[in-house]
Amino acid sequence: MKKKQFQETQSGELVELLERRTPSALEVAVNRKGIRAKNLLLALSDIGEMRSQRPAIAKPTVLIESAEIVGESRTSAKDMALTEALLAIARDVNITKPYHEVRASVLLDYLGITSVDRLVDSLTRIQSTSVKYDVRDFTAKKRYRRAVSLIQFMIESDLAGPKASKAIRDKIERGSSILRFSVPEVVREVFVLPKPYTWINLCSVSQFKNKYSNGLYQLLAVKAGHDQRYRTPLVISAQDLAIKLGWSHARAKPFNAALFLQRVVKPALEDIRACVEEFDVIFDEPERDSSKHGRPLEDLKFWVLVKQNHLLSSSALKGKKRQKVGTQLRTRVTLPDSIHPQEWLPSIDAISRVSHQLREANPFSLGRIAGENRRRPMTLALAWRTTLDAIVANPDVQVSVDLTGHDILSALDNPYIGVDRIFEQWALSHRMGLSYLGVPVRTSIKPLPTPQRLPPEKMFLHPVSYGSLARMESYANDLQVYKNDNGLYSHQTLVEAFANLDHVWRAISNAAPAYVKLGGLTKAMAMMSKAHPVRMRHTAKNIVEAVWSEDFEKIEKIMKAIFANEKKLFGHPVTGERYKDPTPKSENSFAFMPITEGEAEAMATGTGALTNFG
Repeated sequence: MKKKQFQETQSGELVELLERRTPSALEVAVNRKGIRAKNLLLALSDIGEMRSQRPAIAKPTVLIESAEIVGESRTSAKDMALTEALLAIARDVNITKPYHEVRASVLLDYLGITSVDRLVDSLTRIQSTSVKYDVRDFTAKKRYRRAVSLIQFMIESDLAGPKASKAIRDKIERGSSILRFSVPEVVREVFVLPKPYTWINLCSVSQFKNKYSNGLYQLLAVKAGHDQRYRTPLVISAQDLAIKLGWSHARAKPFNAALFLQRVVKPALEDIRACVEEFDVIFDEPERDSSKHGRPLEDLKFWVLVKQNHLLSSSALKGKKRQKVGTQLRTRVTLPDSIHPQEWLPSIDAISRVSHQLREANPFSLGRIAGENRRRPMTLALAWRTTLDAIVANPDVQVSVDLTGHDILSALDNPYIGVDRIFEQWALSHRMGLSYLGVPVRTSIKPLPTPQRLPPEKMFLHPVSYGSLARMESYANDLQVYKNDNGLYSHQTLVEAFANLDHVWRAISNAAPAYVKLGGLTKAMAMMSKAHPVRMRHTAKNIVEAVWSEDFEKIEKIMKAIFANEKKLFGHPVTGERYKDPTPKSENSFAFMPITEGEAEAMATGTGALTNFG
């Protein structure tokens, strides 16, 4: 038994010193609030507050990983969102209580519905859905393994009927109707255990449209919460994932994994990518395992990429100051590059953050130092693109004291490092001079001039026609697909290239063999002159490649694809974004690609050498 300790006060009294007791892990877990929101009920009731507060609930990871829906899931996406909201309400007050109360109007506002009948149907489906958990508590030597309802409700008979009466409807609309519910005992006990938690964003869950999105999102959120240095992809078999999500054909024999991917996984991934802001998902298409009977699909693999703003805590983000970058300079330093992919170019956030760290002190208000600080974002962007040119040409080049070309290329290929992190490491290191890299130093944010393609050894067209096609491909390679001050795309040269090469398209049609029908090639290329610049760029490259290889069947496929997608030509091939035609083309707009008198005479007579090529 420990002896009591006393301390004498200034008045001469003896006061017993009480030993400070450290709370146990169980007490910490019980007292933990587990909610991220200033006012949860206000956030659930108002969409503006929902987007502002971004409420989230800390859900035990073991509940997410061990949850398995019993039988077929009949719940909808709204039902699963309502379940998470009720868990958050219980967690916000005290989840250990047997019963909780919430106004029905809060749930109606959260779901974005006005029909009482839909709310009643949703509550009924939630209560009838059973979930099996398998949780071990090693401290208490217990194992929770049972199937329970998602949430249990105490609903009045009038409200639970097939049609709610007008009085109850008015009561709910006034906000005076109270709904009582209880969280299953096994869920309450697991919530207070000192186990790892995963943050589930209620704003994202409420926007899901697919009923399987919530289950897959929570499995991916577990991986997103891991440290990026030790984060591994989510690897799970298709049938195990189908059982967890409660797909109706999960236990069918034989299990149709391809149908599961088409109807469940891919729609759920599209939903998650559209609604979740904390992370992105990369899904590796599974291949067939030819070594096994029936060639089943291999395990599914999901890579979770936490977005840059969520890699650091809120306190760490406050310390990352950024240099103010004007709108015009911001637009210039983030222009796409025709040589390097967009994934290799740092974001404006990374450029401004690094530029702020490299700023020079200016105690005497010297104009030179102030000018250098203002121009530093552009200087960094140019130096980075020059470095990319050097490492692509020679990966062994030493770009800094600590980094080589191989180091940067491996970091760019690693989804857990990314371009922003390696750019910051490169910019803050002791870099080599750009003149030592062995490539031309970039002086402006423009792609390097692309060398034109030389004519093939065996030609079925006139050399001048090959020169026209080579210039069109050069325009496509150097095309900068961005909007200018008027909101229009700068691609007029490529537009006129498609519209004014009718003599080339007719020559290709005449040279095609009999079994290839290219009668509509001229019309198809005229349609491409009005298409989206991204589609024009891809079509120009493909048609030139097919002409150089004399692949008339590929040319026919391109022509048929243009006619088949006539209504989609004006939109971006990925986003569907439409654009306005910059300026009406004049009838005599062939001046961009002039043909000399000698070339015209050579084409008419079929003789002459290649001129004006390039």
